[in-house]
Amino acid sequence: MTPVVTAPAIVLAPLELSSLQLETYLTGYWSADQWDLGESPLLPPGKVLGHIFIAFDLSSKTLATELKYACWRKFSEGRWSPLAARSAMSRVRAVIRFIKQECPDTQSLLERDLAEWLSQFRAYLEREGVLRDDTIAYIDQTQNIRHYLNADSRLSTLSAIYRTVLEAHDLRPEYERDVWDVRKMGATLSPADQSYRLDFTQISQVWLRQTVKRYLRYRLAIQSLSNAKWTLLIMNEFSAFLAQRPQDTRPADVNRTLIVEYIAYLASKRPTPNARLQALTQLRLFLETCAREGWADFPEKRLIFDEDLPRKIKALPRPIPEDVLDQLNRHLPSLSEPYHTMLVVLQECGMRLSELCALQLDCLTQDQDGDWFLRYFQWKMKKEHVIPITHDLAAIIQIQQQAVQAKWGAPCAILFPNERGRPLAKYRVTQTLNRFAVEKDIRDATGHLFRFKAHAFRHTVATRMLRSGVKQHHVQKYLGHESPEMTLVYAQITDQDLKKAFQEYRALAVDITGKMVITDQLKVDSADLQWFKKNIMAQALPHGFCALPAIAEPCPVPNACLTCANFRTNASFLGVLRAELAATETLIHTAQANNWTRQVEMNDRVAVNLHKIIDSLEISCPGIPSHP
Repeated sequence: MTPVVTAPAIVLAPLELSSLQLETYLTGYWSADQWDLGESPLLPPGKVLGHIFIAFDLSSKTLATELKYACWRKFSEGRWSPLAARSAMSRVRAVIRFIKQECPDTQSLLERDLAEWLSQFRAYLEREGVLRDDTIAYIDQTQNIRHYLNADSRLSTLSAIYRTVLEAHDLRPEYERDVWDVRKMGATLSPADQSYRLDFTQISQVWLRQTVKRYLRYRLAIQSLSNAKWTLLIMNEFSAFLAQRPQDTRPADVNRTLIVEYIAYLASKRPTPNARLQALTQLRLFLETCAREGWADFPEKRLIFDEDLPRKIKALPRPIPEDVLDQLNRHLPSLSEPYHTMLVVLQECGMRLSELCALQLDCLTQDQDGDWFLRYFQWKMKKEHVIPITHDLAAIIQIQQQAVQAKWGAPCAILFPNERGRPLAKYRVTQTLNRFAVEKDIRDATGHLFRFKAHAFRHTVATRMLRSGVKQHHVQKYLGHESPEMTLVYAQITDQDLKKAFQEYRALAVDITGKMVITDQLKVDSADLQWFKKNIMAQALPHGFCALPAIAEPCPVPNACLTCANFRTNASFLGVLRAELAATETLIHTAQANNWTRQVEMNDRVAVNLHKIIDSLEISCPGIPSHP
């Protein structure tokens, strides 16, 4: 039996040793006890900030080193911008004043828990009358404006400093920690992705937490970070399920009975079939991999069967409705930069939002004919991709390039940088776009406020290209898909496509013998049909069409269409034809009763042809309703 794994204790370096270790990073400008951020080596060339001083004048050298190290890390990693140093240093000065006044004997931040530090710092700010909590507004999934309380930014600065120092003191390998920085584990992620941590603290069972960490360490080597995040979310849910059971669960207790309980539990937590399918398939892979590798004492037999898995609902592409795009583009000139330009690029190129946010400043290239191409990295496919673009879009991108160079100079290599010179976060783009949609009252056909999803622009571009007749393999190349199956997602039959096909199907004509006659002009509600009816046909009949051209001789059989070889009709006239058959049969009965031989003969021919026509249309167009 596999032994139960317990969580290892955090191994912290002695404070004296840690202080010396941190000092090795602080060289040159950063080693001084007083900094002038106006002279920071990280400032872009030619940028002048003036003098911005900060003194790390604490009684404990260890504590001063910890604060300097944390600040250096934030600046050097781009988390704090040198151009916004005044604001950052104001917050750090507040932390230093607090420690000097309230905790003058403190030797290291790690002498206390973070929660204790934050509680005391908040009380200090409140007592000084300078506590500044504020309210942040955001747009929720229903396009409603919500608000949440955002704590004083100086509290978050102290928290960031503490966590940076704690991480430096923690000597355990990354995979043994309960919160991973996947950048240190070789994971590749987009610069626009601000989420680079995997947090295992929500898994309450120690044995399960350690097993999941071992499993995800292996999976990160062969799968994407986003997939790992989904797996961790599902394992958090599985942990919550185990926690609500009346008895403690050990690895050997994970059997078929428990899985059946879990399937019932999922029905209430994940109401959609696709969500349950994802949870069950990920859990099955976890259990079977861990059993195979001996990472936990799970049964080596299959516990989740194919019949347990809900049928996957295939989602149709969701292009943005044209009327919504029209509203957006009417208001687009009033959207602030760089979001205006980003939306223009997104609409023409259909790239993923992570690719757009990470676009490099030198993304444009030109061929020998003077035509323009856009070069960008596809983080999902892990490859560079190049697509042709219009001269107009190239000109718009060049304007953005000039604006970035004027503000940042050579050090900034991003086309759409944030205030710190790093790629804009994806959530900021979607929040800005949907806030704009609310401000401009952009609504769909039902009158509801429209919520934009960035990936829908990709759906829109792909769908437009396919409907415009662009070959599927060309669309595949343009989008950067690895296989035709990925492009097929967008090649779906829409409601309007189906309506058009249905109309054309109903417009198939038959003659008086019931034989199908393919006539291009006979398409419902088309301009061709209206022109054909007015200028070519001799007459538009109440039960069909006359195929005799108007330029031909007069009709040889006036008022005898249903016995004429030039008569055409289709399923849209079924109601009229059935009514005419009933009337004809009534006339035949009357003529037979009165011994009107000629009338019986003429109407018999009409009735026979009506039967052939109706039978043929009902067979070729089953279940199609008709209207008189």
